[in-house]
Amino acid sequence: YSNFRNITLANMTKATEVIRKQSTIENYILTLLDVYFEYLLTLRRKEVLEQQLSQSKWTHSESMALVKAGARTQLEALDTEIQVLNNERDLLEISQNLKVGQRNFQVLLNRGEKYEIPILNLLQLEPYFMKAFDKALPELKARSLAAVVSQTPDFRISKLSLDLSQERLKQTELGYWPTTSVKISHSYNLDNYVQEEPAGGRRAGLNSTTLSLNLSWQFFDWWGTQRSIKSSQLDFQSSQLRFRDSLQSSKAKFENLIENFEVTEKSLEASRLALLKAQKQQEFSREMYRVGRINLLSMQQSISRLYDAEISYASRKKAVFMLAAKLLYYHGTTLVPAL
Repeated sequence: YSNFRNITLANMTKATEVIRKQSTIENYILTLLDVYFEYLLTLRRKEVLEQQLSQSKWTHSESMALVKAGARTQLEALDTEIQVLNNERDLLEISQNLKVGQRNFQVLLNRGEKYEIPILNLLQLEPYFMKAFDKALPELKARSLAAVVSQTPDFRISKLSLDLSQERLKQTELGYWPTTSVKISHSYNLDNYVQEEPAGGRRAGLNSTTLSLNLSWQFFDWWGTQRSIKSSQLDFQSSQLRFRDSLQSSKAKFENLIENFEVTEKSLEASRLALLKAQKQQEFSREMYRVGRINLLSMQQSISRLYDAEISYASRKKAVFMLAAKLLYYHGTTLVPAL
């Protein structure tokens, strides 16, 4: 019976390690995706800021020409110059962030410095797991919260840890009882064999079978067993508390994830509409400046709003991708190959 429990404990420990390994790889891939999408987002910011810097230099040169012609004051030229300096500063910082992101990605992939990161357009990127997401999200919402959480690696590891503690407690409690063993022996008396083979063709012999039951109880180890049981009981109680905390934490994490995705998805749509409006506004402001209806600073403001809208949309696109990947993790659609 003790050996049976040892086998059970070994199998549960092995199952825990398999799930833990899968969870570790899953989290690694989520981290890799996050770093990669952040790199693409930083690259997009750099592209947008380079365009904005080019526009800022143009407006500054225009303002300087107007100042020399006496059509504008020096104040307007200073404003456009400040815009250029701010863009140059931001571009310098973003270029450094891009290098940091590249190094982080190379470290995660265990690649050398010469490794070039594959570049995709974040605004048009549809990762392979997004193709299954439209189907996975309704299925997730249709399930009960307990059903969703129960299949996650974190929950399964916590549940197996609780079961392991319970099994160890039961095994420790066996120390209260005597050790039992059953022995079956079968013996032959060779002295009874006849020297010559009988007429029937078989030799005759006397044999016997013995069945014995042994009980042993280590009386002097009773106090040690008592202490071991108390320790196992405390471990089991601690595992119960950790299991309940893990369950509540997993439920709250999933609910927050669903809400964040829904909010971010709506925010992404709002950002898309704002980007369309900013594009129209920028085109209109250029026309208004050309015909002299607005000044240079007003046109510069519309250009800045356009670039801000582009970055806002790209940032939310990245956020939607990452939230979708995490929800697929709860859905059970693994991002890693089967172990």
